[in-house]
Amino acid sequence: MSETLNKYKKMILDYLVNELDDASRLDFEEALAHSKELQKECAAQRVVIEKVASAPQCSYDPDLNNIIMSRVGGGAARKKLSLRLSYCAAAAVVLIAVGLNWLREPVVEPITVPKMATNDAVNWLVESQESTGAWDAQRWGGQRTFDVGLTGLALLALQGNEAPAVKKSQDKAVKFLIDHQNNDGLFGESSATALYNHALAMMALLETSNNSKDKQIDKQIDKNIEKGLRFMVVNQNTSGGWGYLGALGTENTSVTLWQLNVLSLAKKIGYDSVDMPLKRGNAWLVEHINESGRVKYNDDQDSPYGHESLTAMSSYYLRLFEEKEISILPSVAPFVKNPKEQINFYRDFFLVSAADIEKIESHRVLAGIRDTQVEGGAQKGSWRPDDVWGAAGGRVYSTAMAALSLQVTDRSYRTLAMFKR
Repeated sequence: MSETLNKYKKMILDYLVNELDDASRLDFEEALAHSKELQKECAAQRVVIEKVASAPQCSYDPDLNNIIMSRVGGGAARKKLSLRLSYCAAAAVVLIAVGLNWLREPVVEPITVPKMATNDAVNWLVESQESTGAWDAQRWGGQRTFDVGLTGLALLALQGNEAPAVKKSQDKAVKFLIDHQNNDGLFGESSATALYNHALAMMALLETSNNSKDKQIDKQIDKNIEKGLRFMVVNQNTSGGWGYLGALGTENTSVTLWQLNVLSLAKKIGYDSVDMPLKRGNAWLVEHINESGRVKYNDDQDSPYGHESLTAMSSYYLRLFEEKEISILPSVAPFVKNPKEQINFYRDFFLVSAADIEKIESHRVLAGIRDTQVEGGAQKGSWRPDDVWGAAGGRVYSTAMAALSLQVTDRSYRTLAMFKR
């Protein structure tokens, strides 16, 4: 047991039921953010609490004690058993009291994410937005080249929220994205990783257009989407996949899956010009799924960061959009059952999204995300950018991805509703 876990282990239950004072809570959260052992123990104790909460209620027969005593007889044996039953009753009272103390806080509900967690994340995103409508990656520890993509990502995390301040933030973000589309249809600067920025901007505008009640805005966004789709089609490689912009032969499942998500969503809500590129892209993807459902990065190798993210992303995409076309469907079941201790916001978003569609419990992954949210101070509601992609996207990336993960069920309902319109 590490020194940190040994020091803070006795505080975990009080933390989970919100009984620490402010100073102790902030001290505990600082330790939690830096200790994987403490995060793991928090998640384990949360699971126990969830099981207690979901346990069936047992009825007690008040005549049971009399029945037992009548069969024991008299004398010392009766006296000894009566004393033991009294001890048991006292212990039961204590256990019930402790159990009720555990159950009274909404934070311990399984799967259901407390509204405060998502509200705090949304508030942080709104407050950290620039006056231009963008989210500044560099300001929050990321790379400026990803400003457009991060603005799209943050806008996705704000979808479905009708609060006036959030709607204003959404409108500013949409204007920024539209203003940063080039004549050729590309959103953002032209660079090797431009297709990531482009796909995130397109996803955000597709959802915004579909949710908009303003026909004039919807008509304007529609023109930008059409231009963006043409750019994606033009830059699809002859193999059917997508890679780094301007570099032939760099097709990989990561870039390709982002483009396929955009094309499939566009098709579902009425953009029919993407049929052929979509079929070619799906054919390329299928060639990179092996017999066990594991997804490769490209023709030659697995991703250097492991195959879990790509397998989860593929499972989510194929089940949501193209299930009838694919014979081998990847599954995230092994990953959500025994999730890795090291958090990865990118991977974990697709794990919980795919698990939601597969109807698999993902509470361990969600618990790991919930337990690392900053709950006080200037950065309340956000997540530290401590994963493998944090240096690229910074705190905006980690917070938007984590918020999207906590919203997973609501997002699934909204996406499916889009398909039915």
